[in-house]
Amino acid sequence: MSQSPEPALVLIKTKENLGFAEGNNVAIRYALRCAQPADYVFLLNNDTWIDPDCLTQAVGVSRKKRADVVGCVVKESKTGRLLFSGDHRPPHLFYVSYYWFRHELQGDEPTNMVWGTAMLVHQKVLRELDNIHGGFFNHKLFLYAEDYDFCFKIKKMGYKIFLAHKALVYHKHKESCVKRRYQNSFCLYYSTRNTILVAKKYLSGIWLFLFHGYYPLTKIKDLIFKLKEGKPHEAVYLLKGLKDGYLNVYGKWKEHS
Repeated sequence: MSQSPEPALVLIKTKENLGFAEGNNVAIRYALRCAQPADYVFLLNNDTWIDPDCLTQAVGVSRKKRADVVGCVVKESKTGRLLFSGDHRPPHLFYVSYYWFRHELQGDEPTNMVWGTAMLVHQKVLRELDNIHGGFFNHKLFLYAEDYDFCFKIKKMGYKIFLAHKALVYHKHKESCVKRRYQNSFCLYYSTRNTILVAKKYLSGIWLFLFHGYYPLTKIKDLIFKLKEGKPHEAVYLLKGLKDGYLNVYGKWKEHS
């Protein structure tokens, strides 16, 4: 008896807000275990739109370069301003400003990591992660920095990450968490806390020492600026992120309703 085809669209309802990481995990498990398992999984934020050939370009780069994970070029939807075109920082300096290391793409290039905004992942990567770790993205992070954690993890496993320079994604609301990130308490808290958690997990020796000397100081500087700007509540969110990062607090923030 032949298997019935998968429906064109499947909506998976969860009982609660699982966060970005575990929400994607739920969908990935379905894609790998359904009647017609996926060869690739394409993760895409719900506040984006993509060029018609974006997915074709990403799959093409995966096959041509034998890349296991392929990221997309991300632009701001209203202005077309470039937001992400590969991560060219030394991997141990992932916490240093991305914008200091931007460069003009010359083609499909290897990258240290890709944004979870739009990410194509080969099923073999996901199956090995599931076998070893029992999951794909670190659900304990809940929200933000899970793409850094994911890429650190798979690079250590020997997988290749590329950026497809013709795979274009337009992000509608990225500006609220980058240019004006301190107006978003969840972004501020989780990004601060989770950067610390990821650094303590993957860095060691001199690199961890440099992180502890640099990153908290930049957050304290930001905290002072927030106080001077008359935004004490934002300074409090930042301070809570710092504190919980160093106290190894994982999961959904207790103040996140």
